[in-house]
Amino acid sequence: MAAVTAALNVITLIAAVFVLRLGHGLIALVSVSALAGTITVLFCIFLARKTLTLSFSDVSAVFCKKMLTDCFPLMILGFLGILYFRFDIILLSKLKTYTDVGIYNASYKIMDSF
Repeated sequence: MAAVTAALNVITLIAAVFVLRLGHGLIALVSVSALAGTITVLFCIFLARKTLTLSFSDVSAVFCKKMLTDCFPLMILGFLGILYFRFDIILLSKLKTYTDVGIYNASYKIMDSF
């Protein structure tokens, strides 16, 4: 699954560079990213359906509630981790224009692909 995600990130990067080289703007770049995300989700669903045999009747409401309450601290930890690693974008948005933040975030996304 990690190999699939990495491959799709590389394809997204190539498509983003191609779109930018053609002279399209931020909307086209966001469209490429949204399309790549959609393809990734659909491919993951396809792989999960081929490898897993879980049906919705196997999942109980009590189990889901227990999982949500047990995993809540991990969810908060993940949220704080995202804030920690993306605080530069929040700070930059207070100091610069949205265009500058968009360019910075686009380059950040390219580096995340690697």
